[in-house]
Amino acid sequence: MNFNNVKIIKKIGYGMFGTTYLVKIGKKKYAMKIQKILKSDIKRDFSKGIWREMDLYKYIGKMPKESRSFFL
Repeated sequence: MNFNNVKIIKKIGYGMFGTTYLVKIGKKKYAMKIQKILKSDIKRDFSKGIWREMDLYKYIGKMPKESRSFFL
């Protein structure tokens, strides 16, 4: 994804691990989460929740489109 094409409309909310924004990409609007990663979690390690979450997103991205729509 080219993040230069993402236009941030407004901040929706924030918490300890990140911030969620309402963004516009082309003519569609999306919620986009920008997540903080601790320095201790930068190295790929599946004992860390952040890496398990990113691996799940990668798996979902390979699913057929009709199956992906189930996930947010």
